[in-house]
Amino acid sequence: MRDFAITGIPTKDYYDFHGETESRIMLGSTAIYASMALAKQGADILFGGPISSELDKSLLRPLTDAGVKFALQELDGPPAWLRIVFGENGRFTFFEMDMGVGTNFRAEHLTEDFWDARICWLGTCPHPY
Repeated sequence: MRDFAITGIPTKDYYDFHGETESRIMLGSTAIYASMALAKQGADILFGGPISSELDKSLLRPLTDAGVKFALQELDGPPAWLRIVFGENGRFTFFEMDMGVGTNFRAEHLTEDFWDARICWLGTCPHPY
């Protein structure tokens, strides 16, 4: 049994820093950050969640290199994204986010394997009431 199964809506994050001409781009979301941190501590992690068919899959590489395993639901449509702009003083001056295909993801999309973990973290994962 794995240690953690984590879900959330991964975002393609754009970080724009004052004085830099190009955005720094990485895969983000609190669920992604938690997966990376726990994997770096040696935990057995499965990340389950939505991924856009349009997303550059190379953004997953740092997580797979850290040992995160994936059970992703590939959905057609634009990826979820986030943009943060930082001013000269290092404080953020602009924040914008779009949930992209994440709005179509439901708890029912999670695999049976996802639920076979000591701890399941259900981040942003809409479900019917």
